[in-house]
Amino acid sequence: MWYPALIATLDVVPDIRCLCMSELGEWMKNYPMVFLDDIYLKYIGWTLYDKVGDCRLRCLLALIPLFSTTDLVGKLELFTNRFKDRIVQMTVDCEYEVAVQAIKLLTAILKFNERILEDKDCENIYELVYHSHRQVAQAAGEFLNQKLFHKAEIPLSSSTQTKKRSQNTSFMHLLVQFFIESELHEHATYLVDSMWDLHPMMKDWECMTDILLEEPDQDDEPLDDQHENCLIEILVCCVKEAATGEYPIGRGQPNRKLNMKEQKQKEDDKKILTEHFIGTLPPLLNKYIADGDKLLNLLQIPLHFNYETYTTTRRERDLDTYLGALNDIVQRHTTAEIFDAVSKCFECVCDVIFTLSNRAIAYRGNITDKIVANFIAAMNIFEDMDEADEDDLYPLLLNLRKLDAFHQCHDLGATDLWDKIHLLFKAAIDNEDMSPEIVEKCFGVANRTILWGLVHLETQFDRDLLKKIVKRSRKLSGLCQKLMLHSNQQICQYAYSTLCDLLISLSPHLIDKNDEYKSLVLDINENLIQTLLTFLSTYVFNVDEPKDQEEQVKIEALHKKRNLLAAYCKLIVHNVLPIQASTNILKYYVKYNNDFGDIIKNTFTRARDISKIHTAKTMAHSLIAVYCLTHRDQQLASLPNDEERTIPVDLSPLRELARRFNLSFGLDMGKQREALAALHRECIRFGVTPLTDPIDSTMPGPNVLFLECLPEFTSKLFKPDKKAIYDYLEKLVNNVVISDSDAWEPLIQYRRVLMDEGVAGGHTKDSRARSSTAARGRKRVHEVSAIDELSRIYFASMASGGGADMIEFTIKSNVVSSEAIRRFKRSMPVHELRNQLELITGAQASTMKIHVKDERGTELFDLNDDSRTLGSYDVHPKMVLSVEDTNDNSSHLFDDTSSVPKYELSQEEYASRQGTARQFLQENKIGRFNPEAERQKEEKEKQKEENEKRLATKIKISDRCEVAVVNQPTKRGTVMYIGEVHFKPGVWIGIKYDEPLGKNDGSVDGKVYFQCQNKYGAFVRPSSVKVGDFPEIDLEEL
Repeated sequence: MWYPALIATLDVVPDIRCLCMSELGEWMKNYPMVFLDDIYLKYIGWTLYDKVGDCRLRCLLALIPLFSTTDLVGKLELFTNRFKDRIVQMTVDCEYEVAVQAIKLLTAILKFNERILEDKDCENIYELVYHSHRQVAQAAGEFLNQKLFHKAEIPLSSSTQTKKRSQNTSFMHLLVQFFIESELHEHATYLVDSMWDLHPMMKDWECMTDILLEEPDQDDEPLDDQHENCLIEILVCCVKEAATGEYPIGRGQPNRKLNMKEQKQKEDDKKILTEHFIGTLPPLLNKYIADGDKLLNLLQIPLHFNYETYTTTRRERDLDTYLGALNDIVQRHTTAEIFDAVSKCFECVCDVIFTLSNRAIAYRGNITDKIVANFIAAMNIFEDMDEADEDDLYPLLLNLRKLDAFHQCHDLGATDLWDKIHLLFKAAIDNEDMSPEIVEKCFGVANRTILWGLVHLETQFDRDLLKKIVKRSRKLSGLCQKLMLHSNQQICQYAYSTLCDLLISLSPHLIDKNDEYKSLVLDINENLIQTLLTFLSTYVFNVDEPKDQEEQVKIEALHKKRNLLAAYCKLIVHNVLPIQASTNILKYYVKYNNDFGDIIKNTFTRARDISKIHTAKTMAHSLIAVYCLTHRDQQLASLPNDEERTIPVDLSPLRELARRFNLSFGLDMGKQREALAALHRECIRFGVTPLTDPIDSTMPGPNVLFLECLPEFTSKLFKPDKKAIYDYLEKLVNNVVISDSDAWEPLIQYRRVLMDEGVAGGHTKDSRARSSTAARGRKRVHEVSAIDELSRIYFASMASGGGADMIEFTIKSNVVSSEAIRRFKRSMPVHELRNQLELITGAQASTMKIHVKDERGTELFDLNDDSRTLGSYDVHPKMVLSVEDTNDNSSHLFDDTSSVPKYELSQEEYASRQGTARQFLQENKIGRFNPEAERQKEEKEKQKEENEKRLATKIKISDRCEVAVVNQPTKRGTVMYIGEVHFKPGVWIGIKYDEPLGKNDGSVDGKVYFQCQNKYGAFVRPSSVKVGDFPEIDLEEL
């Protein structure tokens, strides 16, 4: 039994190799005396190098139980030495599950013998605790825990302190040292998340705060500044993980919903940490009050408090101590980041839900009153100055920082500072050397003054307050537009951001809340939109970056640009600006795809939710803008004295933009029909205006070349839509004589694509081979009239690759009623074609006439010269070969069965006979003569029908699908009908196949359910339909 299994480990089928590895692992575990030997282990070792991830995974899963069993691990020493390096390599496997199991296997090896793994092997795994995949990081955290922390408790020396140190103290020192020495990541939250639930020190708040607050023993070294910073950062990350249960950014689902158990654990942890930090946080704040970095981290802890603990545990004195510490921080510090953190702390503790919030509100009032008084005093000094340097402006800037920070979270409406702020704006307009930070803080205070006013309006409507907000919002909007033209780039950016925020705050959506708010809405006009677009063009898209710029500076600059662009795109997404205002943004989708592609794509994707048609038209206008820009650049680069009237234009950027836009429409063509049609119409109007050159009427207009990008969008058009667009194009062309020169090629190709002539996947065959459009204007031998439609189609199909070796026909005959679709070589002689058609239709070759018809059934010509080849005739794909057998006796010979004699027997005569099959079934109660079996059959049929109905609810019209019917080949197509039919009971799915593999044209017995070509339609049960991303397969690929 085992020998074939070993041979199968080398099988070419991955599933067989996986099964063999699993079974081999079971044999080794259950029968180690026989199979746990290097003779068999080598097969698992070899399969560790398998190209299929599942095979590698099965090997690791087979090895982990062996290394976890003490009695078996000793026999694996040779295997471990031989394949250890490969297992270490697998920790960074492209399959995450394989990497996780490889780390777990190395952890099992580490438990057995630490000396097997060298330092370099361990270092490779240490790095993975910062991995973005959470399962990989947790497995690496388990390895780190086993390597560094899973040891016997280290005996602690007697402390000079009366309080006994925690057993986790030494482990916490090791963790801090690891974080410092790893130098792999700046954020401890990823390390904390990897070690969470693996070691109790991660929730030992007392241990961490003791290390920070208590003096070290005589034998211990004191923490230096770097160790303190790292320990505080780890402490804050642990508090956040315990209080929120959120994963770090990039690990797992953001804003995930906790289950009941996790929610209960979070509440318990939050209560415990609050009880601890109520007493220890104020001493920590006081100890590190002079260190801004440490203080900024420590101020994150109160954001996760359960403030009711102050009331339930009667800790009002600790609350006063905490609020006093916050007051001291505001008085002693000068940085805006600290003020923002303190403001958020007050926001939490001043929540009216908190029982003791009145105490916090009183403290906050005292702080803000001092800030306002100091600001007014600084403004009075500023107004009296003729000239001011940085030192003179510093008191004003400091108090503006505090005002801006507290105004973000708290209403300071009792003190009206608008006039003072307006004076600073005027100073910024008149003085180009004004401090950008002062202007930034002024914008913040002014904007939030309006926002807090809106909050008061919603609480209690006041017409006087409404008029005041209207006046101030108009004034702030005008100031923003003026300062966007300031010589200082930072001031321009602050003004732009404030204006975008103001437009969203005072958008037309306010009217939905109250009709009285109509006067609040800011007017959106072309001048405003153009001002915003000019700013983006200057500071986001067309910016010359220094070549020797540092990488970090480049990243920060790109981050600012993305924020500026996102601010404008939000106006479109929230329907503040019209969708058409994104035209000059979408045109940069390809050029700046690496920097802003995700923002631009999200913009037009969400704009479709507002209006699909307007979004499609905006895409068309973006394509036109790219074409005009490309055409202009090529014209400027061309030689001034060209003798030939040629326009060498590289349209690759235009085609790439069209391709990306086309992909964004998705696979549900039914939902995008109107939008795609609108896009084609917009592009056609531009492309044929003017249609001919004003100087030479035989040459196309300057925009005809633009039509070259439109075939990108035709693959998603339904056939009726193609016909409608083709008719629209022909209406604009107005029977203009179009020559067969390269200059007219874009129009000819576009027409051909709309008529499904010589097209593969939305591109003509020669357009794939052609390089970007170069010198157009060469004359061909033939000139084709637009009136002579058939000749034009012939030349077009030959030019597009229609001269390929095979050509497809629909075959009909008067001998049989069925049709067939076949391909024949162009080089095939007509006499050989007759022999082939005899096998297909049954008509005799000697009495056969072959009529060639178009798709509409119009007879064109006959194939009557046996010496000629098929390709010598004017034939093209999808024509009809109508085969007529001139022998009158052959017409529908095989369909007529009326002359065939039949034996007939009535039901009464058959019932009276003995020994019949019916009598046997009745006597033995078989089939329909067994009531119980019939009842079970009906029940089974009923359950089957219920299942079919359930499956049908998951299918939608226009879904792409794959149909798998028993004993039939798999076919692909589009869902066209869902429901009941008259010819059979139950729910049926109407499918339009991509190939002529069906049975009808969407109709049965004259009743039309959907429309398609004959032999392309079929009805199948929902259980045979699989919906998904199933693109059409070219017939040549089959």
